[in-house]
Amino acid sequence: MSQANGRRWLITGCSTGFGRSLGEAVLARGDKVLLTARSPEVLNDLAAQYPETARVAKLDVTNLADVDAAVAAANDAFGGIDVLINNAGVGAAGAIEEVTPEEYRPLYETNLFGVLNMTRAVVAQMRERKAGVIAVVSSVAGQIPSAGGAHYSATKSAVEMIYEGMEGELKAHGVRVLIVEPGPFRTAIMGSIRYPADPLPAYAAFAELVKSRVAEMVGNEPGDPKKAAQKIIQQVYDDAAPLRLPIGIGITDVIKMRLEAVAANMDACKAIADDTSFDPN
Repeated sequence: MSQANGRRWLITGCSTGFGRSLGEAVLARGDKVLLTARSPEVLNDLAAQYPETARVAKLDVTNLADVDAAVAAANDAFGGIDVLINNAGVGAAGAIEEVTPEEYRPLYETNLFGVLNMTRAVVAQMRERKAGVIAVVSSVAGQIPSAGGAHYSATKSAVEMIYEGMEGELKAHGVRVLIVEPGPFRTAIMGSIRYPADPLPAYAAFAELVKSRVAEMVGNEPGDPKKAAQKIIQQVYDDAAPLRLPIGIGITDVIKMRLEAVAANMDACKAIADDTSFDPN
């Protein structure tokens, strides 16, 4: 993709954070964008500021009717979609034992199945044109799980595995895949983390520790979403960009430490793993 060519974007979760910052940055550079949110009225100011290139649509990524309507709106307004950014997501925390199905299923519906809904809705047109970029805003948690955040990490890790596999499926069709892995950025997600409605006393001390750490971080996250938006745009326009884009100070280091720990685990288990074949006759 040449930097000189304008692109047609569909971005989910544009009300705040990465989605809002990315929408603003893409519009400022002259590209066309369908901005989406569950409450689309919060985006009317951008639509008014960029009447020729911005459109707004209601979108709950867990609602297939909304998904189809949003894709149709982008196609009608711009004649197609060149870039899909799956940004909509929710956060939750709690020990596995205490988080109920009613509390964890919505997390998977939005962070995992919502991404699949959007991806499947746009991939055919990109494959047929032999061009396009499909991106997901994952998290460093997709690579590094944490106690109390296992469900959230699971949704992000699952999406990363799907996108990594999909890269091999789409490469021959000219469609590029991008996984964005942010660390702590000053968005609304930390302040909107959901906690169990009926916490178990056995995890009370642990829960207080998690909540206090989150409270300390809210509003003090080191990452600037506007700078992140520029990095994402650069990667979208770079045909040679790698599959994964870790963003945030120190994030590449912590991911490398995680990978080194996994490699050490493999080394420790190599003899055990190899000693499981049928004995030769």
